[in-house]
Amino acid sequence: MKKAGRFRMVIEFESRSKVRQWQVFGMTFPSLRLFNATFSSYIRGIVDAIWSGLIMMRRWILAVVAAVALGFLTLPVTPTFSLEPVSSLFDYDVSAAAACDADAKPAPLDYTLRDVTGEEVDLISHKGKVILLNFWATWCGPCKIEIPWFVEFQETYRDKGLVVLGLSVDDTPEQMRPFIAEYQVNYPMLVGLGREDFQEAYGPIWGLPITFMIDREGTLCRKHIGIATKEEFEKDLADLL
Repeated sequence: MKKAGRFRMVIEFESRSKVRQWQVFGMTFPSLRLFNATFSSYIRGIVDAIWSGLIMMRRWILAVVAAVALGFLTLPVTPTFSLEPVSSLFDYDVSAAAACDADAKPAPLDYTLRDVTGEEVDLISHKGKVILLNFWATWCGPCKIEIPWFVEFQETYRDKGLVVLGLSVDDTPEQMRPFIAEYQVNYPMLVGLGREDFQEAYGPIWGLPITFMIDREGTLCRKHIGIATKEEFEKDLADLL
């Protein structure tokens, strides 16, 4: 009995004295208590390393900001500007260029057409004046609204250098004459029937009316596709005359 009890006590002693091991995240810890202490130290070390990195980063950022601010402080406070007139830098009239659209281009004026009376009208002979060139037709409803404005413009601005020209795209002279009489047109009405070359030079002509504003230098400055307001035309004339 004593032997058996002694053997049993030895086994219990040995089993109690054995060190239990724990495997966590690939790391071996001799006991749970030691594991807790070691793991806590491990996490604390990581947090401390991250915090130290953030502190160093903040110091670098402050140093860079201070360097940039110091650089700006060394720049001249009062900038210098050239007051040379803009007009002296270019060979053309700046105010006239500003009146034209960004896509302005030379107007095709090298054409001679006949008016409703059969007289020849040479477009290039009007260079040096502001030309309002209107494409219209007797069947065009909006044209009947615009043409009385053009009659008024021709009367008002003739002495200031305005020339209004109307081009009927597909009417015969016989169809044009009653219309001209009814609206008391006081400017040349050109016959465009059979002159596809001229219409293509200003085209494509997809619809009517279309009005072109040509300045004194022969530049096609502005174009109105469809009916425009009287105020829009008056603004064009004010800019170009």
